[in-house]
Amino acid sequence: MYRMLFGVQACAAKALYRRLAAVGSFAILLVALAGCSAPQDAQRAEAVIASVVSIAQAEEAALPPADAAILTPWANLGATLEGQLKTCISGATTAGSKKSAFLLCFNTFSQGLLSSTELASLRVMSGPSQARVQLIVTAISTGLNIAIAAFGGTVTPAPMVAQAQPTRRELLAFAKENGLSTSGF
Repeated sequence: MYRMLFGVQACAAKALYRRLAAVGSFAILLVALAGCSAPQDAQRAEAVIASVVSIAQAEEAALPPADAAILTPWANLGATLEGQLKTCISGATTAGSKKSAFLLCFNTFSQGLLSSTELASLRVMSGPSQARVQLIVTAISTGLNIAIAAFGGTVTPAPMVAQAQPTRRELLAFAKENGLSTSGF
């Protein structure tokens, strides 16, 4: 089923999915944002996004060299922007913890990492690598959208770097197979 859904070798895909599940089920953590204080919500979301960015960096070693060379700058940008996100959240907390300030932090991260300019290079990777990276892009986008919605912003669909996004049914099957909560899908 992994090969059917994402066009990659089953064992390699399973390893990536296990790492995503090890993040602590990003969807569960981000859905849990409701009810906490704005700084706590922002810090939780940032921690989950940082974990997914780390997965992107770790994934470089599993890709063919040509594709890894394409992913590396994007993953490094993600790490840099995640550091800036953390600093922005700290500044927003110090400045009074207004939801609009946290929203600006997450929107800035999203615009930097998920812009069409930054994602363009990922679209020239080989098909199997694109599928692997699409999962990471979708995970980051989902995490950002949950945080952005929690702070009153407008969510956007996950950008495309592969030929197709998984359907809702496929995402639900993926979540079930990997022990993830389906509430984020």
